[in-house]
Amino acid sequence: YYLDFSSEGYGVKQDHSKAFEFNKKSSNLDISHVLINVSYGYTYGLGANKDYNKALEYFQDAID
Repeated sequence: YYLDFSSEGYGVKQDHSKAFEFNKKSSNLDISHVLINVSYGYTYGLGANKDYNKALEYFQDAID
């Protein structure tokens, strides 16, 4: 799985659903990079349904 939606990942099958799932579970750790990944998933519908309001919430949490 690609935990970072922008990374290439070698020898690993790309699975946006799993990547989103792992990032979402880790989002409570308040790590900016993880929060941005969750927001990216919501913004582009990668592993989650598009939801711009949730995406904005996660982006805002990332910069706080």
